[in-house]
Amino acid sequence: MVLKVKWIDQVLHIITDECASPVMLNGLPANNSNPSWQANFAISDLHPLVILFWTDLTGREAVWFLDSQFNYIANDINDLKKSGWPHLTECAVVLASRFRNAILLGHRSVEQDFMSHMLLLDGEIISGLLTLAPDSLVPVCRTIEIGNIGSDHDELIGGNCQLRFQNIDSILHIFSLTAIRIANEVAERGRFVVPSLFSSDLVDCNLGLILSDNVFAYRFVEPTNGYAWFAIASFYTSQLCGIYLPDQNLLLVPNVETRQFLVSVFPGMPIEVSLQNHLIPHARDLIASEIKNRARRISYIWHNKHLGHHIWQDLTGAYLVNRDIAAANIPDIVIVGGDQAEMWGRLDELFPTFAGKVTRGLSNLSEAASFCYRQGLIAISPTSAFIPQALSGLIVEHSIKSESCVEDFYALDVARSAGSIIVLLGLRVENRTVVNFKDFCLNIVDQLSKLSNRVTVVVDGHNQERGASRALSSFADQYAIRAPIDVEKEIVVALLQKFDGTNVSIIDLIGQPMARSVFWSVKSDFFVTPWGAGLAKYRWVANSNGLVLAGARFLDDRIGLDIYNSNVTMENSGPVLFIDRESVEDDFEDRALISIQVGPQARDNYKVSMDGVVRALRQLIEHTASSPKSSDERC
Repeated sequence: MVLKVKWIDQVLHIITDECASPVMLNGLPANNSNPSWQANFAISDLHPLVILFWTDLTGREAVWFLDSQFNYIANDINDLKKSGWPHLTECAVVLASRFRNAILLGHRSVEQDFMSHMLLLDGEIISGLLTLAPDSLVPVCRTIEIGNIGSDHDELIGGNCQLRFQNIDSILHIFSLTAIRIANEVAERGRFVVPSLFSSDLVDCNLGLILSDNVFAYRFVEPTNGYAWFAIASFYTSQLCGIYLPDQNLLLVPNVETRQFLVSVFPGMPIEVSLQNHLIPHARDLIASEIKNRARRISYIWHNKHLGHHIWQDLTGAYLVNRDIAAANIPDIVIVGGDQAEMWGRLDELFPTFAGKVTRGLSNLSEAASFCYRQGLIAISPTSAFIPQALSGLIVEHSIKSESCVEDFYALDVARSAGSIIVLLGLRVENRTVVNFKDFCLNIVDQLSKLSNRVTVVVDGHNQERGASRALSSFADQYAIRAPIDVEKEIVVALLQKFDGTNVSIIDLIGQPMARSVFWSVKSDFFVTPWGAGLAKYRWVANSNGLVLAGARFLDDRIGLDIYNSNVTMENSGPVLFIDRESVEDDFEDRALISIQVGPQARDNYKVSMDGVVRALRQLIEHTASSPKSSDERC
């Protein structure tokens, strides 16, 4: 409720139906001691908390928090939280319950006036109050695997909204929807619709939540009964993987594998906690979205700042969108990551049909979520997991035309004219790499100098685009002992010093634009690198031959080992050589530059026998001699 305010005999009063009551400040009536500030009105929707709104002559805004008797408590949310006022949790419960009613349960028309009043507050106040609501307001969710539903689950939801076993077909259809299929259907209809859970109708999505880089949630409100539920999507696996019914505290998943995936992916499960953790910091934007944006628009969003995932998920999806959807039907596109995004090329340059549709400048997903909510956008991320040759070709063509590569053509001609073999040495210094990696690099180049009359070693590592604030990030580089790119630069310095004046030429790509790395990935005779994201350049884009180093455990269990050389992930995968198992030994004691554990010993470093490396180098050099690359190959 909005309450009027009035100055009576130089004392500020709040007007209610009963009377005009003075505002009390430190036990005394609040007088007009500072005429530059004007009291405007108060709201009492969070009873017994009353919030008084002020503006000054310059337009600055402020609030006073009052109790139900209009006694001053604080003028700042942090001071309010510290005040010890006994009814604060009670007010937080009111806000949290009605916010849940509007956003999770879809009753925005019921909460229209309340939410309009909350929109008068800034986001810090709303989120600050929501954090005070007790955890008990977020009920524990049950999870049911669809495959386990039988006669004992004939009726999953009781009362007026009955979801019976015969509706399972609708649920299974929803789980069959891939990200690309959704994108195609949205382009066709101009709406994101799925089969109703309760009838034969179709139901429209009217809100999309970006919970994390892996998990999105889409709200559907049934037209027949007003029942709200969420489809949980993973754009990492490119599919819908859960149906969440907040009113019933129920999550339906297709199978145990999906359940395990949601458990392992932050913030996949518990889904009710994931939603709560996202809703609190974005509460004001969501309130504004519900109040102001009745009609939603679909938008595509791509957000991976990891060079491997950006091509494997984002660009493969963008490629299919560009191939399959008419330009006129492609919606606006949001790119997340600031100057760390689009490392393979600006999206609208790779795909000219996207021209004029791309929004940039959002540095992270939290900013992107706020942007989408304020604009009334439902963000969908069309992704795939298969890299066609045509996509790789687009990236190569875009790269070699870059101004960054002008001098590389000359360097390539010099190397070829001198009869030099060209070896790309891909650096990996973070973890899951060779122990004493700098010494290993010096040793391997020394071996190359003995195996060939002339060697050009192209040293590749972290890229940095011109004008970018920093180099492309590594996974979990916030935990790095030192910046990985600094370690890479030290390796280059050591190589230049040791091989100055020898039969070895060094080309330094550390901190250089991605286009140069792609150029030399294509032009080098072969590469040598530890297994890691650099293979996205050398294999997924260039499809080059080379030697991949890996630890013993990794070679034994092979979980994920073959993603850069499998026809499941890329079209027409060419040959590649792995170090033989007998030549490596894991070193669980070696301290990694970025120490993280994803699975037992998943990222531990390892020792490599140079005998095994030399055998592999001989094999690669012999292959190069029998099948030499020309200067214009793949250009």
